[in-house]
Amino acid sequence: MYYLLGWFLGDLGKQFGSRQLMTVGLNLTLTRRHPENQALGDYVFFKCVQNLGIRARRQREREADRSSPYGAYRWDCRRSPLFGWFHLVCFGLGWNQRASCDPVESDWILAAPLKRRLWFVRGLADSDGDVHLDDKSVGITTTPNTRFVYALLRSVGCRPRIDLDGSSSKVVIAVRQAVAIEIFSEEQFSYRHKRLEILANARTFERHWPAWLQEKVTQYLSAGIEPRIIRDRILEEDGVFVRLATLQRKHSAFL
Repeated sequence: MYYLLGWFLGDLGKQFGSRQLMTVGLNLTLTRRHPENQALGDYVFFKCVQNLGIRARRQREREADRSSPYGAYRWDCRRSPLFGWFHLVCFGLGWNQRASCDPVESDWILAAPLKRRLWFVRGLADSDGDVHLDDKSVGITTTPNTRFVYALLRSVGCRPRIDLDGSSSKVVIAVRQAVAIEIFSEEQFSYRHKRLEILANARTFERHWPAWLQEKVTQYLSAGIEPRIIRDRILEEDGVFVRLATLQRKHSAFL
């Protein structure tokens, strides 16, 4: 249940029904850009939600259009008072409040057993996390619950920092810390999990590049490929991490 609670705080959509009956339904939309998202959404709804006795379904996929260039996988479930209890009691929100706008009151999670706190973190990371190649880190979008997520990650042994970007914020930890706590669920090999594993095990050539790497980068630059795309391709194809700043310098010299 802690994994699902992490998703509830994160990316799950909510359909609020009767205040008197405390009924809330859940829905989820994940891009088809990453095929692994289909299995991830199935796990959340058919493993986590249906195991609570609440009927879930996969909706018709959204076709690609201007606002969704890859299309999307979609799921929802029946309304249940259990999810109203999540909202009102577990997260301490009023019926008309929303976790995307109002900070939650969930310090009780900080006192939960370590294993349960870790599963909450994994649910939140699978929902709202991202792997940052530029500084080898993993960040979780947290606004307006930055204080809570920061304290949560400290409670499981991490040394987080807060990154601000205008009105939004992320709580960020180093890749080695993310690997140590298995921040993405081992139950599903999501694209985020895959990228973290590749980055954590990637080779680096800080001073002298081997001839094959120099030749490959030169070929990509000759083809007019942007440095960021080159970095991503080399990481995924060869398991080698090349700093974006280095590629940008080579790109400028090549022009």
